[in-house]
Amino acid sequence: MSDTTEFKATITRYLKARIPFISIRSAERTRVLDLLREVVATLNAPVYVHTLSQGTREISNGRCVNDDRSSTGAVDFASQQFAQRQNLTMVLTEVSDIEDDTVSSRHLLDVVMLAAEHSGVIVVITTKPVWGQLQRSGMSLALNAPSEDEMFIIIRENLNAYRGQFPIEWDDEDERRAAAILAGITRIEAENIIATLLANGRIAKADLIELMHAKDRIFADISGIERVNVRGTELNVGGLGGLKAWLDKERPLLTADLRERGIRPPRGVLLVGVPGCGKSLSAKAIAANWSLPLYRLDLSTIHGQYLGQSESRLKDALATADHVSPCVLWIDEIEKGLAGAQGGGDGGASTRLVGQFLYWLQEARARVFVVATANDVSKLPPNCSAAVDLMNCFLLIFQPLKNAGRSLKSMSSAVSR
Repeated sequence: MSDTTEFKATITRYLKARIPFISIRSAERTRVLDLLREVVATLNAPVYVHTLSQGTREISNGRCVNDDRSSTGAVDFASQQFAQRQNLTMVLTEVSDIEDDTVSSRHLLDVVMLAAEHSGVIVVITTKPVWGQLQRSGMSLALNAPSEDEMFIIIRENLNAYRGQFPIEWDDEDERRAAAILAGITRIEAENIIATLLANGRIAKADLIELMHAKDRIFADISGIERVNVRGTELNVGGLGGLKAWLDKERPLLTADLRERGIRPPRGVLLVGVPGCGKSLSAKAIAANWSLPLYRLDLSTIHGQYLGQSESRLKDALATADHVSPCVLWIDEIEKGLAGAQGGGDGGASTRLVGQFLYWLQEARARVFVVATANDVSKLPPNCSAAVDLMNCFLLIFQPLKNAGRSLKSMSSAVSR
C-alpha cells in the first residue's frame, strides 16, 4: 500500500468515526486538500475549508459560506455552525500559534469540545507540532512526500500529456530513474521541474542529469550542507585499485530498487590519512564516477552555543541529505567534529551528536552514500567504531598514523575484505 493510499484510508476512517480533532502534518496543502476532496466524495457529510485568500468555502463545489478570511473568524464561524448542525467537518489550513499552551490553542480546544458534542470534526493542516492537550483530543497523521512509485506516476502523467506534441526519448527505465532522483520533493516541485524540461521543446536522455541540478536548486538555500561542484576532468585518481573495485561492486546497489528485497543501499566509506594524501579528491572522484551530486557536511559548523542547537542543526543537515538523495555526502575531518565526545568538555553535545549520527546511519533508508574523511583516526570517540560497522564500509588507510593502532584494531570488523 502506497503512502497516499494509506493516508486516504486512514483519514476516511477518522472522518467516519467522527474524531473531533484531526491534525495533518504536511507541507503540501494543495495535495492534502485534493485527497480530502476525493474522500469527501464518498461521505455524506458537509465539509468546509478555510484559507486566508478565499475565506470559508464548501470543499466540494467551492461555494462561499463565510467571507471572513482571518483564522480567528474561521474558528468562530466553526463554533457557530457546530452549535446549529450535526456532522459538520471544518478544515483549517492556516491556524497559527497552536504549538504551545496559548490563547489560540485553548480557543481551538474549546471549539473542539463543542464539535465533539455535535459529531463535528475540526481538521488542521500544519507543518508544526500541536499543543499536547489539544492533540490528545483527537488523532494525528502525516502525508509524506510522494514515494518513488507515486513519483513515477506523476512523471508519466505529465509526460503522457505531451507525447504527441514533443519528442520524448525517455523509456520506462528512464522514467523510473527520474522518479528515484526526484523522490523526496513535493508533487508541485516535481511538476515544475518536468514543466521546465518540457519548455525546451523535447525530453532527451541527457535531461536526467538536469533533474539532479534542478533538485539541487530547490535545496540550495537550506543550511546544513554545502553543494560541491565537481569537475570530472580534474578527478583522475591514480592507484587505489582496491577502493575502485569495491566501489564498482557497490554502485549497482545504490542505484537499484532494493525495497522489495529488503536490502539496504551501501552506507559509505571511511578514508583515513594525513592531510594532502588525496582523501578529498577521492570523495569528489566517487561522486563524479557515479554521476551523483556531492554535498559536504562540516561538523565543526554544526556546534551551537545553546542547549540542543547542535543536535537540531545536525538533524536538519541529515534530513536535507535524505531529501536530495541519491547523493554522496562528504563528511570532512569527522574526528574534529566529534572529538568533544571523548572528554565531555562541551556539556555532552558531541556525545549526543554521535548518537544522533549513529541513529541516522542505522535507520535512514535514503540513498545517501557517506564518504567520511579523517586525518587522525585515534581521535575518534570509541563508540564511533559502531558507526563504521553500520556504514558497512571500505576502510581505506592512505598512510598508517602514529598511535592509531589501538583505534584501528577496534574497527577491524569494518575493514574491507
